[in-house]
Amino acid sequence: MSELPVIDLRSAIIIDQHAHSLVNDFVQFESVDLRRCFTESRTMDMLQNHVQNSLSYIDMIRKLQFLLDVSSEKQLIELRQTMREFDLVNSLFDDVSLGAFIIDDGYSSGKAMPLQKFSQLTDRPVFRCLRIESLIEQALSISSSFGELESKFVSLLSEPSDVPIVALKTILAYRGGLRLLDTTKELAQEEFSPLKEGAKDRSNEHGKSGASKPKVRIEKSNLYHYLLLRAFEFAGDRKIPVQIHTGLGDSDEDLSESNPLLLRRLLEDKHFSSVKFVLLHCYPFVKEAAYLASLYSNVYMDLSLACFLVSANIESILMDAISLAPLSKILSGTDGHTVPETYWYGALSLKRGLSKVLTKLVREDFLEPAQAMKIAGDILHGNTRQLYKLDGLA
Repeated sequence: MSELPVIDLRSAIIIDQHAHSLVNDFVQFESVDLRRCFTESRTMDMLQNHVQNSLSYIDMIRKLQFLLDVSSEKQLIELRQTMREFDLVNSLFDDVSLGAFIIDDGYSSGKAMPLQKFSQLTDRPVFRCLRIESLIEQALSISSSFGELESKFVSLLSEPSDVPIVALKTILAYRGGLRLLDTTKELAQEEFSPLKEGAKDRSNEHGKSGASKPKVRIEKSNLYHYLLLRAFEFAGDRKIPVQIHTGLGDSDEDLSESNPLLLRRLLEDKHFSSVKFVLLHCYPFVKEAAYLASLYSNVYMDLSLACFLVSANIESILMDAISLAPLSKILSGTDGHTVPETYWYGALSLKRGLSKVLTKLVREDFLEPAQAMKIAGDILHGNTRQLYKLDGLA
């Protein structure tokens, strides 16, 4: 009797199409610091008493036992603090064959490792994703009129970078939700002065009276959404994809307003039909995201973050995506950040889930083994390489 086929992805290369940078002092983290990377909660009670009891965290520690010879969180923390950064990062990244990264460097930018240093440390190619909201806030802080704001924002989008820029990203979902306002330039212009005055008031409240560049946090408004649409137009002209945060991902978002179905009006707008949109995270709206990817030729999806926060369910999550979305539309991302364990465990979870799903589909006669291996390669790296035009990567 012939052996049933198993789709083995242990050595398959992953291009991580959505991640953030490490922080500079990650090897010195204590237990609470490490746990903070594996939860969306920010309460100290959760970090001290509960996160270590989540299934994904327990599994992550167990899997590290075989790779780093640690059997507890305490041993892991002690070992990390004696290791060189290079050795810790690359022992993890080599284990899951992480080959390249697209990094959104707008997250935790004050503590984050610069992208060139990240690339040197990991000895892997790195590409850059610009966070639209960070550029809007930067432009607002240095502009004295709406016309100047619009001009400076476009200039920031176009600014040269030492690291190749291959995408834009919006965090619209947790800046008021995915429902775009029916805005106009005139409505946006009316909000410029109140936004600037509000920023000055906040600066004064924090003892920074007279600051020349008051801090602005952009949230749902006509001005914000007008500039967001300008960024989408820019992406269409430059032929670079736009990543859109959906589903879980930040403790201050209204999850009900992060359902990707709320983007239907944008996706139906012919003006943006040439823009490639990548739905990030998607959980718990994976079926909805897969539906959109099956409906619109310019919509793609990944399962980043869910792959290491909901790892025990990754097989079911992947099956929901693969069952409906065209297989050319599914990308691999981890949403790894801060510490190398997040990228590693996310990649490990994706490979584990994808192997099980594809093996099941082969055994149930949906796919030939050779087809399954090609699909795995496409999802893990091929689709990303093609979508973002990552020249020179195998």
